[in-house]
Amino acid sequence: MNNLVKLLNSFGYNTVLLWGCEYWYWHQKNGRSHRWQAVQHLIEA
Repeated sequence: MNNLVKLLNSFGYNTVLLWGCEYWYWHQKNGRSHRWQAVQHLIEA
């Protein structure tokens, strides 16, 4: 996912909306944090 955001940025997109983030948060709250961790890596990049 990080590569996709970087690619979109290289095309001039300054904003990338993360559709489904509520679903990812729900997973994180229910003990399945792999999607939530992926988003955290995007924010840190």
